[in-house]
Amino acid sequence: MGGIGHPIVMRIEPARLRDLVGRAQEGDADAFTALVESFEQPVYTLALQKLGHPEDAQDVAQDAFMEAFRTIEKLQEPEAFPAWIRRITLSFAFQRLRKRQRHPEVLVGGASEIDAVATAAGFPEINAMELPGLVLKAISRVAEAYQFPLMLRYLEKLTPQQIAQELGMNPNTVRVTLHRGSALLRKHLEDVMRERES
Repeated sequence: MGGIGHPIVMRIEPARLRDLVGRAQEGDADAFTALVESFEQPVYTLALQKLGHPEDAQDVAQDAFMEAFRTIEKLQEPEAFPAWIRRITLSFAFQRLRKRQRHPEVLVGGASEIDAVATAAGFPEINAMELPGLVLKAISRVAEAYQFPLMLRYLEKLTPQQIAQELGMNPNTVRVTLHRGSALLRKHLEDVMRERES
């Protein structure tokens, strides 16, 4: 399961999306309900791709929409709603994976990237099935500003350019963030793997 993943497809016209987001930001519950109805299937599908379990995916989709309802006034570009709800969904999916810490096969690709991090940390012979879970645990200990870019790089296997598009960041900023975050990740991965061996 997994892979690079795909953006959430917009199922409504851009003009209607702008209208619904604008009204939802003003507290119109009916407008937000219309947004949920338009995006609930792709949000659920995305969560299912990452988690592999329908019940977990349903919970994550519900959490994602609740968070979107709570914070929609912070969304500056109505047209960015599809990418925004995707980021929220992935964030909750990764949180669920951190709590679950099992079925590592449902974590998305990037095995060679993960192996490189483990080798750099001095632990080149960790079981391949264990590595994604260990990396995920290590990422959760990195400063919050680095966590999501690192998840997208090492667990979603997105390129820096794709991450920049996902997060609306400058590609050079993403590269710097990944460079600094990866150095922190190696340190925390060392701690996680030592804890595993103790």
